[in-house]
Amino acid sequence: MRKKEQKFITRSHFRIIDGEEVEIVLSETDIPDRCKLIWTEIMTGNKYELVEG
Repeated sequence: MRKKEQKFITRSHFRIIDGEEVEIVLSETDIPDRCKLIWTEIMTGNKYELVEG
């Protein structure tokens, strides 16, 4: 019998600030785009590229 493979889905990220869990919304932060790209690739395991929009 095969063991069912678990899939992990990351829907949001949190940071603890003053003892409270605060959601990090990447589109609303001042993180550089290249850092957002790296973070996305790490979390999804897929390859992406930045495009001008």
